[in-house]
Amino acid sequence: MTASVSEIIIHLKKVLSRRGVNPQDSDDFIQEALIRLQIYQKSNEVRQVKGFLARTVVNLVIDSYRKHKDVDVAPEPVENYTIVDNYPQPDEVYASKQRLQRLSRGFAALDPLTRQIVRAQRVEGLTVAAIAKRHGLSASAVEKRLAKGLAFLLDWMKEW
Repeated sequence: MTASVSEIIIHLKKVLSRRGVNPQDSDDFIQEALIRLQIYQKSNEVRQVKGFLARTVVNLVIDSYRKHKDVDVAPEPVENYTIVDNYPQPDEVYASKQRLQRLSRGFAALDPLTRQIVRAQRVEGLTVAAIAKRHGLSASAVEKRLAKGLAFLLDWMKEW
């Protein structure tokens, strides 16, 4: 028992729908598959028309995808474009590492309590009151140590 043309078309639309093809494009793929079937039947026998058409529309979808996948071609030679590289240059990376090492040495040169206070405020984001409570100091003492530590680090990093 062979399927009617309308049954085959409904089947092909379902096949294409499962592959994510929109209904407007489905009609074009089905029409192209029917044309290919007619051309093929001129010199060959097709025993399973429904299967032939299903395989043909799937192949047409794949070919269409491949054809349109790499469409983003520059209209001019690449040499005519300015290429922007947002990454730092190697010398900038090296200089940054050197500054960071210098800052680490300056940080290590601070007395331990001042180092802890500066780290708590600048790295951990704690308030002066929270730091004072943590270390059992007055807010004024924490502010003085912060000022002393930051002034030392600014002086330490001068010329870097």
